[in-house]
Amino acid sequence: MAVRALSYTSFNLMTVFGLSLAGVLPALLPLAYALQWIESLWGSLKPAIGWKPTRIGIRQLLVSTLFTILFIFTWLFSKT
Repeated sequence: MAVRALSYTSFNLMTVFGLSLAGVLPALLPLAYALQWIESLWGSLKPAIGWKPTRIGIRQLLVSTLFTILFIFTWLFSKT
């Protein structure tokens, strides 16, 4: 059931990784996308079935916040 989500996050990770290798994007930027991919994989292996909506929302908020912080730090502190 999670094939689409994993496909999208895998595409994003591989694209950013390729652009980082090419020197177009900062070298450490794929770390943020790896976090996104790991969360998608974890969510597909352990779906939030039976969770309260508040718990799901907090999980999404935490992952989005971590992604944003990691994106900013890797963008600012890595060299292309």
